[in-house]
Amino acid sequence: MSTLEKIGKSDLHEFLRNCQKYADFDLPIVYRNTLAHLLAHDGKAVIPSELEHIKALEVQWYDGIAKGEPDYSVYGSPFYFCDIWVCWIRYSRKYLKEIQKPSSLFTKSIVSDMKYVTSILDLGCGFAYTTAALKEIFPLAKVTGTNLKDTIQYKSASALGLQKDFSIVSDYKNQQSDFIFASEYFEHIDAPVEHLLDILKHCGPKYMLIASTFSSPAIGHFPQYRHNGEWMDGKKISRLFNNTLREHGYEKIKTRCWNGKPAYWKKVQ
Repeated sequence: MSTLEKIGKSDLHEFLRNCQKYADFDLPIVYRNTLAHLLAHDGKAVIPSELEHIKALEVQWYDGIAKGEPDYSVYGSPFYFCDIWVCWIRYSRKYLKEIQKPSSLFTKSIVSDMKYVTSILDLGCGFAYTTAALKEIFPLAKVTGTNLKDTIQYKSASALGLQKDFSIVSDYKNQQSDFIFASEYFEHIDAPVEHLLDILKHCGPKYMLIASTFSSPAIGHFPQYRHNGEWMDGKKISRLFNNTLREHGYEKIKTRCWNGKPAYWKKVQ
């Protein structure tokens, strides 16, 4: 699959066939659920039964939170692949195309504004299509993706990394990076500001591209987030998150990216 070119149903088949190397599932069922999930995301009518598995996974996730025990096993479900595919098609892929546009920073592209990028970290890279795309955009940089060790995603991403010349690790610590890409990542962390501070401490990026939606329900997202023992809603944690970046010497650069995503943060102090 050519990473950022137009994607069709055959690419979804290829994606799921690759997933079958690491997980046992009925491909036609997951395929239909993925297409239905994509249609529902776009506000189009779907047959309810085609969404039953992905809906059940969301219920499983929020039931676990209600009991005080988030059920992270949802990430290992073949039906979570549906969500990853929609995230790639509708969000991460578009962000990576957007930052290359000559007008994304008005008179130049965001990519061209990033000087001397030799190391890149793709946080929570999923099946690493974003990581592969970043390697294509910055061919001379060392590109690394992070994922949970011994998972289907980690194994698949590692195999793709061997083909595309990037690495997959389970820990961002000791991964000094000029540029960090975090698409739909921080909302999967129940204490995102504390996590951000740890990333800044260990990685010290000059540039960050971040796309997070703390107020949108989804598998893996939290209805509330915590910071220093206090629980707060998505809007409040989002403000705190941005203020934390400013306090640590980052400036949010105005762009022409649609809806302000991804947000472009640049170290200025």
